[in-house]
Amino acid sequence: MNSFEVDCEKFFSIFDIQKYIELANEPINELINRFNINAKTVLSIGAGSAFEEFWFYKNNCKLTIIDLDEQKVLKSQLEKICSTKSNSTLRYITDDASNFKEYLNEKFNVVYISSFTPNELRNRTIRWFYKKPYIGRVLNKILKKTNIHFNSLSWPKNKKPFMDLIERIVSNCLDETGLFIFQSYASGVIADDETYVESIKKQLKSINVRLLEVYCFKSYPNIHLIIGLKEPPDHFIQMDEIIKKNSKITKFHSRGMPMIKFQGIQKIYDFVENKN
Repeated sequence: MNSFEVDCEKFFSIFDIQKYIELANEPINELINRFNINAKTVLSIGAGSAFEEFWFYKNNCKLTIIDLDEQKVLKSQLEKICSTKSNSTLRYITDDASNFKEYLNEKFNVVYISSFTPNELRNRTIRWFYKKPYIGRVLNKILKKTNIHFNSLSWPKNKKPFMDLIERIVSNCLDETGLFIFQSYASGVIADDETYVESIKKQLKSINVRLLEVYCFKSYPNIHLIIGLKEPPDHFIQMDEIIKKNSKITKFHSRGMPMIKFQGIQKIYDFVENKN
């Protein structure tokens, strides 16, 4: 058995994650407030102990999580708290996300993916970059002077920024007018690189998702937050129905490095401002 219906309170009590939950409090609640994510159905991919998703639960959302439990540690814990009650508020699927069709028939209001990176698409380029001794030495000197922790690779033309798996999940599982939220590491690319943002827009458009906003850390511009909206064909959606103008995003969380306090973020794309 790989699918478990569990009580949320019991689920979050089996992990020692309180400090991570607190670190995720402000950034996740800013997301929730800005995009009206209350009492929604949320599908999360690669959540682990789900300390970010805890706050969706606290905002009356019904959670479905898929993550590969390679060590079988999580599965043994889930078996202990598995419930047959129909009002359980969390479904946890311990399997590879590529098998999502075996478990999911429904659509979700939100597809949330955090730390599920597209690095494997660029590994060859990144390895080449760092194996060149001269480039590495020059880069290190620049980084020390500027205190910026990234390399300046541009996103290659005609290369999709997201894996096909992400496309399939969003296409099959995200409801019309649903939100796609993606936090990731941009494979060595600065998130405000024009070619990268345009590539994101193009790929999302191919699955009827409009890019709404992109944020990145000022000191780590290759770690970014992307929000998209799935639009029915030939249907215009009023943005004020989706976005609370008086609620802003001033920080976001990075699941892969939760103990690092990143100082400051910048918005590098805004559909409402760009209107394209």
